[in-house]
Amino acid sequence: SDLVPETNKREISVDTATSHSDLVPETNKQEISVETMRRLFPVPTTRRYDLARETYVVLEMGVGDYLSPEKFNPSSIVWQIEAAMEKEDYLGEVFIRAFGAENTWSPELESEYEGSTIEVHQYKGVKRTRLNMFIACFLLTLNVISGPSNFLLLSEDIEYMEQHPKFARFRQTLLDRGFFVVLEHPQALISQETEQVTSQA
Repeated sequence: SDLVPETNKREISVDTATSHSDLVPETNKQEISVETMRRLFPVPTTRRYDLARETYVVLEMGVGDYLSPEKFNPSSIVWQIEAAMEKEDYLGEVFIRAFGAENTWSPELESEYEGSTIEVHQYKGVKRTRLNMFIACFLLTLNVISGPSNFLLLSEDIEYMEQHPKFARFRQTLLDRGFFVVLEHPQALISQETEQVTSQA
């Protein structure tokens, strides 16, 4: 059945409420503890196609945000997101796109991110421009996605997204195609403490 976010809790539910929470990396082991983790997505069935669901991640990266690009090693971002999905028992490929204002990226920083498999998109304008851009980009991708997948948006503007009619229509399009859709704050998956450890490794 469709997953309907509860805006007051910022969680996705299906039939019986399936909640999610912060993933807390154990920085000394560079791994995510099962004990400290609630689910982001529903538990996959044992069917192979369900376990192999691909996950498409959108990162909103703004100047001064928690997830500001200069604060993180992109390889650490990729590792932490992939580790989170493995803990969720989803074994499919993870695709990550970062959307940030044009003045956020130096050429060196953009090259560093793209070298880590994160696809970088720059935009001019306000956050509505960013919303329009990532929706347009993903709808183009949707035509070549082979089957139901996971969609994860990491944003500090969850309330804005949940209240915006354009995002509501976009989310419904994904739900109609069998996607699981989750909006979450970036701190829930990406830890600055783990960033420091992986950068020193």
